[in-house]
Amino acid sequence: MFERAPRSTILVHTSSQFIRAAVLERSSPQLTKIKAAVELGVDDDDALKVWVEENSPDGPGWVAGYCGFQPAGSMLIREDLVVREPPPKLEAIAPLVDRRARSHPEEGWSIGIVDATTGSSLAQTTGPCTALIVAMPRHEVQLHQDRLLEVGVRPRRMEFTPLSTLGAIKAHFSSELADAAMAVCEFSARETTLYFIDRKGIHPQDPIPFGLETLEASAQKELGLDSIEAVREAMNQPDEEFTRRAPRLLRIYASHLRLTLDYYEHQTGRVVGSLFPLNLPAQRLWLPGALAHAVDLVVPPLDLLDWASQRGLDYDTLPGAGEGWFPTLALAANLNSEPDHGPAS
Repeated sequence: MFERAPRSTILVHTSSQFIRAAVLERSSPQLTKIKAAVELGVDDDDALKVWVEENSPDGPGWVAGYCGFQPAGSMLIREDLVVREPPPKLEAIAPLVDRRARSHPEEGWSIGIVDATTGSSLAQTTGPCTALIVAMPRHEVQLHQDRLLEVGVRPRRMEFTPLSTLGAIKAHFSSELADAAMAVCEFSARETTLYFIDRKGIHPQDPIPFGLETLEASAQKELGLDSIEAVREAMNQPDEEFTRRAPRLLRIYASHLRLTLDYYEHQTGRVVGSLFPLNLPAQRLWLPGALAHAVDLVVPPLDLLDWASQRGLDYDTLPGAGEGWFPTLALAANLNSEPDHGPAS
């Protein structure tokens, strides 16, 4: 059948560390050009609004957007289920989510579910299955939708970013995962979330109570500096002396990480061989290697340009730490892999 010509769309990816946006121009169903990319501070909605107005492919007014986010209080849960009849009844999963939650939103949960091993839909599944359950507080989802509308973006689709990111990692490193698991570290201010990926899929863990700001506070005393600003400057531009002292600065971080690694290896009998970082600021790209070394792991190499090219994505340059754009490009690749059926009604 005839298909309409591909159109440009806005991609907006919001995380705890940044806002990223880009124009995605689809020259064919299999090829997307990433244009006019920008990276902004996580609270810089004013700058995002100006950028959207300047780069809207449809002129003044709201622009349809493909949006990735991870709202506050959201969870990714791995659970063995028995589905009596398709599709799985999401209302029946809500009590399970409540039991696992650290807080209980008054307006309840927005819930999604996929196969934990393949990432595919469970819409036609019956019988025993292992599922990944996405649970997001409905209030936080609504707040994010309102925030997007305020900057001129009408969400055409909203994706829970960790799913597309973890799926992309699992697919790309599939050969390595046959022999050893990978620890994916998602860094945020006060905690770090670990996901283990192995041949049996994704294994989310409870967050580690140690993050980038926690590390700064811990390092201030160790470095004998007067202010957090001085600590950040030292971490953003590490010199030879800082590099020498890094193992000691990371000892608390590494001890938290080691406990989670040991627990996973003990529970599954599988060895973890590598650590993949997510959501790091451009100035902290030294951290994954140092942290991986502290727990006897390695950081797997990823040629981002080659990875993107294999998935029908083309770009010239990316702002900030280009390699840190992997989760954002995974969102774009996820969009590129699906047919364009036009705006949702």
